[in-house]
Amino acid sequence: MSDKNKISTEDISIDVIQSQKSLLDLYCNGIKEASCKNLRDLLQSQLAECSQDQFLVFEWMSENGVYPLEYAEQQKVQKEKTKFCNLKEQMD
Repeated sequence: MSDKNKISTEDISIDVIQSQKSLLDLYCNGIKEASCKNLRDLLQSQLAECSQDQFLVFEWMSENGVYPLEYAEQQKVQKEKTKFCNLKEQMD
Protein backbone atom coordinates (compact mmCIF):
# COMPACT_ATOMS: atom_id res chain seq x y z
CA MET A 1 0.00 0.00 0.00
CA SER A 2 1.43 3.40 -0.93
CA ASP A 3 1.72 6.24 1.56
CA LYS A 4 -0.93 8.28 -0.24
CA ASN A 5 -3.50 5.58 0.51
CA LYS A 6 -2.78 5.44 4.24
CA ILE A 7 -5.01 7.18 6.74
CA SER A 8 -3.10 9.19 9.31
CA THR A 9 -3.66 9.08 13.03
CA GLU A 10 -4.68 12.73 12.77
CA ASP A 11 -7.35 11.92 10.17
CA ILE A 12 -8.70 9.08 12.30
CA SER A 13 -8.82 11.19 15.47
CA ILE A 14 -10.60 14.03 13.63
CA ASP A 15 -13.15 11.56 12.26
CA VAL A 16 -13.67 10.04 15.72
CA ILE A 17 -14.21 13.39 17.46
CA GLN A 18 -16.59 14.58 14.74
CA SER A 19 -18.56 11.34 15.03
CA GLN A 20 -18.76 11.72 18.81
CA LYS A 21 -19.97 15.31 18.48
CA SER A 22 -22.70 14.10 16.12
CA LEU A 23 -23.68 11.37 18.59
CA LEU A 24 -23.87 13.93 21.40
CA ASP A 25 -26.25 16.02 19.28
CA LEU A 26 -28.41 12.97 18.59
CA TYR A 27 -28.54 11.98 22.27
CA CYS A 28 -29.53 15.54 23.23
CA ASN A 29 -32.29 15.56 20.62
CA GLY A 30 -33.49 12.17 21.81
CA ILE A 31 -33.63 13.36 25.40
CA LYS A 32 -35.61 16.45 24.40
CA GLU A 33 -38.15 14.38 22.47
CA ALA A 34 -38.47 11.25 24.62
CA SER A 35 -41.57 10.97 26.78
CA CYS A 36 -40.68 7.59 28.30
CA LYS A 37 -38.69 7.95 31.55
CA ASN A 38 -36.75 4.72 30.97
CA LEU A 39 -35.72 5.87 27.50
CA ARG A 40 -34.73 9.31 28.80
CA ASP A 41 -32.64 7.71 31.54
CA LEU A 42 -30.90 5.46 29.01
CA LEU A 43 -30.20 8.37 26.66
CA GLN A 44 -28.86 10.51 29.51
CA SER A 45 -26.55 7.69 30.55
CA GLN A 46 -25.32 7.28 26.98
CA LEU A 47 -24.89 11.04 26.67
CA ALA A 48 -22.68 11.15 29.75
CA GLU A 49 -20.57 8.23 28.52
CA CYS A 50 -20.21 9.66 25.02
CA SER A 51 -19.32 13.06 26.44
CA GLN A 52 -16.54 11.52 28.52
CA ASP A 53 -15.25 9.57 25.51
CA GLN A 54 -15.28 12.73 23.38
CA PHE A 55 -13.30 14.60 26.03
CA LEU A 56 -10.69 11.82 26.20
CA VAL A 57 -10.22 12.00 22.44
CA PHE A 58 -10.03 15.80 22.64
CA GLU A 59 -7.35 15.57 25.34
CA TRP A 60 -5.36 13.08 23.25
CA MET A 61 -5.63 15.34 20.21
CA SER A 62 -4.54 18.35 22.22
CA GLU A 63 -1.57 16.52 23.75
CA ASN A 64 -0.48 15.31 20.30
CA GLY A 65 -0.79 18.65 18.52
CA VAL A 66 -3.80 17.67 16.43
CA TYR A 67 -6.16 20.08 18.23
CA PRO A 68 -4.05 23.00 19.44
CA LEU A 69 -5.48 25.05 22.25
CA GLU A 70 -5.36 28.77 22.72
CA TYR A 71 -5.82 29.79 26.31
CA ALA A 72 -7.76 32.98 26.86
CA GLU A 73 -6.57 35.67 29.19
CA GLN A 74 -8.62 35.89 32.38
CA GLN A 75 -9.75 39.38 31.43
CA LYS A 76 -11.24 38.10 28.15
CA VAL A 77 -12.96 35.25 29.96
CA GLN A 78 -14.50 37.65 32.48
CA LYS A 79 -15.64 39.98 29.67
CA GLU A 80 -17.45 37.13 27.88
CA LYS A 81 -18.93 35.84 31.13
CA THR A 82 -20.33 39.28 31.90
CA LYS A 83 -21.71 39.58 28.36
CA PHE A 84 -23.58 36.28 28.61
CA CYS A 85 -24.83 37.00 32.13
CA ASN A 86 -26.27 40.28 30.81
CA LEU A 87 -27.95 38.45 27.94
CA LYS A 88 -29.41 35.91 30.37
CA GLU A 89 -30.81 38.70 32.55
CA GLN A 90 -32.43 40.29 29.51
CA MET A 91 -34.11 37.00 28.66
CA ASP A 92 -35.48 36.44 32.19
